[in-house]
Amino acid sequence: MGRRTLRKDLTAACTAWIAAAHDDTERRLRSDSDFLRSRNAAGAVLDFHSLRHAFISAVVNSEASVKVAQELARHGSPTLTIGRYSHVRLQDLRGALEAVPAVSASLGWRRLDVARPENILSTATYGQHEDGVALDREDSAMASS
Repeated sequence: MGRRTLRKDLTAACTAWIAAAHDDTERRLRSDSDFLRSRNAAGAVLDFHSLRHAFISAVVNSEASVKVAQELARHGSPTLTIGRYSHVRLQDLRGALEAVPAVSASLGWRRLDVARPENILSTATYGQHEDGVALDREDSAMASS
């Protein structure tokens, strides 16, 4: 059932969506679109398994408990649910960093600029970056004194 049924349903939905276009231009645009396709132009495939990843990630992002996510996924282990099926988005990382309370400037720390995506993607360690791409000492020389 699964894979073939999903593909068949997507094909039927896509055909109906294209047929509902208001004119030939819109029909051509819809025909060329990846919307409601089981495989996009880049070759990525939409299947039941990818929907499962998206569903579980959405449950986790809804702030449900790990146990709730595990039960909804029908997994025997929360490690499988969170470790394999849950995916973190850049905006989730940004939100977590924005929630970190400011550290006193008198301690020589500065707050991470989360408006810069490269800061979030960085794996900076203490004292290695002069521009403060992570919660880092303003002056690495201060760390050694």
